This record gives sequence, structure tokens and C-alpha cells, in this order.
Amino acid sequence: MNTGQRPRPGGGGVHALQRTSFAIDAALADVVGVEPSPTRPYAAVQQPLPGLGPLSVLRTAIQEFAGDQHAAKLPVERVIAQINDAIRHALPSATPDWSAHLLFEEVVRWVTEAYARADRDSRVP
Repeated sequence: MNTGQRPRPGGGGVHALQRTSFAIDAALADVVGVEPSPTRPYAAVQQPLPGLGPLSVLRTAIQEFAGDQHAAKLPVERVIAQINDAIRHALPSATPDWSAHLLFEEVVRWVTEAYARADRDSRVP
């Protein structure tokens, strides 16, 4: 269950979040909202819909992170898994499955686009 707190960069107890950038963590919190809890009864859960609102910030953060991981020679599958693990942890429990699925599809597309761009840019003399 999500605690409703934004992940700390390089901290916390969630292994996947430790490997993603702070920019992704912050953008993800803006996209999905926070989990209501006894200490945050009025917290707002949001449904991530690709192409709307703060998803453009999340897309940029993910693509920059993916470019860095490409430079570090990490396989694209591993980067997608890292980001999706972070998303699974950050999604409030009330997030509908269809909404989460759409977000995961977007992440795969964003990361593969970033890797393709990095491959193309590395071939340019």
C-alpha cells in the first residue's frame, strides 16, 4: 500500500525507487496523486490518462532517465522494469487496472523511443 508520501531520492526502503531519478518520482506523484490515509483523509487519487496534464512532465523525466541508462549500457527491458516497479509502488490502491495498464503502455513507448533516439544520436558523426 502506498503511504501517500513522495519517494525520497536515493532513500526509502523501496529498491525500485532507489534506482529511478528524483525527477521521475516527483513527476509520478503529480500524475497519480496520493493515497488517502488516516493522516491524509482528503488526499486526492488521480487516474493517469496518457496525453493529459502532468504526464508530459513524467514523459520527459522518463525519457531523460532512459537516455542516461542507455549511456550506462543497461538493457531497455531492465529500465522498463525499473520504472514500472516504481509506478506500481506509487499508484494509489484505488487506481483502476485499465488506467494503470495505459500508463504502463506509455512507459514502454517512452523508454523505447528514448533508446531509439540515443542509438540514432550515437551513430551520427
